[in-house]
Amino acid sequence: MAAERVVRTHKRLIILVGALLIAMALGVRTWLERHPDELPPPLTGADSTSAGMRAVPLWFASADAESLVIEPREMPERASLHDRVSALISALVQGPRQDGLRALPEGTTLLH
Repeated sequence: MAAERVVRTHKRLIILVGALLIAMALGVRTWLERHPDELPPPLTGADSTSAGMRAVPLWFASADAESLVIEPREMPERASLHDRVSALISALVQGPRQDGLRALPEGTTLLH
């Protein structure tokens, strides 16, 4: 009896969670269809294929700290993963060039 009750409870819980996930997915889909202007703009940059440069999106907090702002940066291609990560962290340490707040506190240094 107790085992059947546990199984029944688990089934109900799984059905409830599944229904909530479906409802959330439908809600997100509906919201995205109604608010396409709030999506970030696609990254566009100069043709950098021949120069060994790459457009990289960096995200910073908005000036009012209520959302994120994207800032595309042209960064040189790096051979190793360590060099690429180091360059990205250095760009975040420099902070935004346009609107936005720094992602890391001023005075932060990169140790590698």
